[in-house]
Amino acid sequence: MRKPDMLLSVPPGTGVETCAVFFSDRARRLQIRIRADGSLQMTVPFGVSGKTVNDFLLEMIPWIRRTLPQVRHRAAAAKKKDTRFPDAVTLGFLGETFRTEYRWLDKCWTAARLDREGHALHFSGCVLDGGSVLAAFSELLKRTAQSAFPEALADLSERTGIAFRRCTVRLQSSRWGSCSADGNISLNAKLLFFPPEIAEYVMIHELCHRREMNHSAAFWREVSAFLPDWKARRRELRRLSEGLPEALRRL
Repeated sequence: MRKPDMLLSVPPGTGVETCAVFFSDRARRLQIRIRADGSLQMTVPFGVSGKTVNDFLLEMIPWIRRTLPQVRHRAAAAKKKDTRFPDAVTLGFLGETFRTEYRWLDKCWTAARLDREGHALHFSGCVLDGGSVLAAFSELLKRTAQSAFPEALADLSERTGIAFRRCTVRLQSSRWGSCSADGNISLNAKLLFFPPEIAEYVMIHELCHRREMNHSAAFWREVSAFLPDWKARRRELRRLSEGLPEALRRL
């Protein structure tokens, strides 16, 4: 996550001291949200005055006081959930499920690899360290997505007639994809967990941002032209992401 453009002091008694402010050329209105860690984040369109930003923060104080305890309660409950790595991992984009296998080695690191012929996900090294296992799987997931997504995006680019500059893959907690003004598209490696039609929705969504860098009615018309059922696919993406094992959701 990039550094905030500015930090605002929050009045005492709200349960948080500062609000991180990010300016965005894609934002159409002021927005504020409470992140899972309890921190405040505000998104501000370019050109909005400092007074307007401060007034908006003050206007949202009652909402922050009501909502912050709820967010912290959910975060505490999530920590109590089972965060062990699952016994099997389904990579829906590849159409395969891999059973998890471990091999302990006297090392300070953990390596992960996919055995597609044997349908196994192998971990070797410091496998008793859950954090090390998750880190190894995260790197494997990014490598696997990087080998699959650019080609899939290029195929969709040719099909839609919408060009892009470059495709990169990241692990992100809250965004499935993004498109920069100069045509670089970033995709979330966790899309590998879902069937191809879900990843296709995200890819076409980002390609359509090459024509409309917003979420206006014109943008959704572009998406509908290629995917008339995009609403159903978006609902399915939300349902599937909520159903991921806790360890995979927290990557």
